[in-house]
Amino acid sequence: MIFFLYQHYLYYGHQFWTQEGLRLYVEAFDTISYLIPVENLLYTGQYIQIPEAPFSQVTRMPGYGLFYLLFRLVFDQNTTKNILVLLQVIISGISVYYLARIGYLLSNRKQVFYVVFILYGLSAYVSMYDVYILTESFSTCSIIIATYLLVQHRKKLFLQWRYILISGMLMAISCFMRPAAVPILGIAIIYVSLSTPTFRTKIKLVLVFSLPFLVADAAWIIRNFTVLSRFIPLQYNSWLHKTGYPPYDVEYYSYEWIRDVGEDNVFYQFNTLGAWLYNNTFVEPGYILPAHIYSSAYNKDSLYALREKFLLFWNNRSQLINTPEGIAHARLLNETFHFYSSAYEKEHLFAYLITNRVKLLDTFLFHSGVSQLPLPSFRELVENLSGTLLLKIGWSLLYWIILVAGLMSILTLMLSYSYEKWLIAGIILYSLLIFPFVIRVVELRYICLAYPFLTVGAGIFLERIIVKLNNFVLFQKVVKRYGYKN
Repeated sequence: MIFFLYQHYLYYGHQFWTQEGLRLYVEAFDTISYLIPVENLLYTGQYIQIPEAPFSQVTRMPGYGLFYLLFRLVFDQNTTKNILVLLQVIISGISVYYLARIGYLLSNRKQVFYVVFILYGLSAYVSMYDVYILTESFSTCSIIIATYLLVQHRKKLFLQWRYILISGMLMAISCFMRPAAVPILGIAIIYVSLSTPTFRTKIKLVLVFSLPFLVADAAWIIRNFTVLSRFIPLQYNSWLHKTGYPPYDVEYYSYEWIRDVGEDNVFYQFNTLGAWLYNNTFVEPGYILPAHIYSSAYNKDSLYALREKFLLFWNNRSQLINTPEGIAHARLLNETFHFYSSAYEKEHLFAYLITNRVKLLDTFLFHSGVSQLPLPSFRELVENLSGTLLLKIGWSLLYWIILVAGLMSILTLMLSYSYEKWLIAGIILYSLLIFPFVIRVVELRYICLAYPFLTVGAGIFLERIIVKLNNFVLFQKVVKRYGYKN
């Protein structure tokens, strides 16, 4: 925690002391979307992010906002954020132990416990988010501890309903932090049903496990239908769902085109097509549009012209959102983006269905593993001969060790006759494939759902490799000393 705050201080000008007092947290681009609805609720009685945009009250699940509200009722904003970060750091530290315990329970080997504990404890890929006012820390830790309780329940071979209930509550918390975790709840339900001997017990355990989420989500659905007259079971992302009102749908249609051509639409990741469209500082001056994104419906000149019209609306959307001019401008943008998307799909159907999604998977997984850390680039560190270079290289190597060993472990986990290993493999496969192949958004922090369980797989895989190497070395010593007779 101290290291990452210090790095933010050096690299982004993080202020430890402000007019409000001590500041232990870091705010990201998305932070405001979790907190503003709560602030509006406290001051106006309306849970909404942008009063002029009704659907902005359901663009985020209310899980993180609820934790914020509990402390915000007592403390000021700055103190509340500090408390949240301290909680995130503490719970994250606890989750490292429970993740290592999962590795031990799956393998019955203490060495796996230590390998997982060291790998995940030293890795910065998830722990860096402990200092951020974002959902990654809480949601990931909740799934880790929930999974541990499920595996522990099964391994103990007796029924303890409280394990299942608490696990279900933690899974519900994770789902209400990150709705992409909902299918993991489904995977866990399958595990609970498979790992229970009698049909009657299966039904009871599944109901107990799923009850926290079902009750919470039912309340959320009723609230949304009452306010918006829409059935919204989770959230209503502006880049994944259409509202039918042109100014609200500009982000959806622009993202649709970027996703269709197989490019990264996250506009706050470096040198992405999304960053180019939004014309922000994350694009290098010499950025060149990828050659594979074109169709006969548009060329480079028409794309630059479209971007100019897009920015004219986007940079002034708060003033245009409810005006006739703004509605007409937005409708034209939406029609153009949709036309470009349709043209690309027709002319490059295989790329749209297969190649581009594989490309997004490549973007999602195979990178340095440290680009999102608050550290200077490798080039800057080399030029300045900074000692931080070694640390960054170490974290990058650790990411690749966990990724490669974790991916190699999936087949072993799936081929084993163990419901617990199937559970871990299912979580990994779902979390890695859902974003590039279905949602088609590959923000690097989304790997956080899979990363802990990749570490468990890596721990099991590496421990077996170490054992085999030790046995081979021992065998060579025996042969050298006593000779080998066939």
